[in-house]
Amino acid sequence: MKQWQRKKIEELTQQAESLLQAKKRQIPKDFYKFCLEWLGLKLTDYQQAGANLIEKNDSVALRWSRQSGKTHLIAAWLLHSTLGEREIRFE
Repeated sequence: MKQWQRKKIEELTQQAESLLQAKKRQIPKDFYKFCLEWLGLKLTDYQQAGANLIEKNDSVALRWSRQSGKTHLIAAWLLHSTLGEREIRFE
């Protein structure tokens, strides 16, 4: 076997192993668990309440003070919804 063939086999083996590891690590269905384990984001009580509102309602206005985590919450929720392959419509 030639050197370039060995190298190609090694690269393909590494790619296959990384794909298998990625499949083992599923996106948690629980939003809070996703935030903590995948994003390292510990939600406060009011952020958890806001996430519940977002989950249950079509339209939500979060009237919190400045720098209280509104953007982090929305970004995490959108990421979880997208990666979790939910049927969701963004407008």
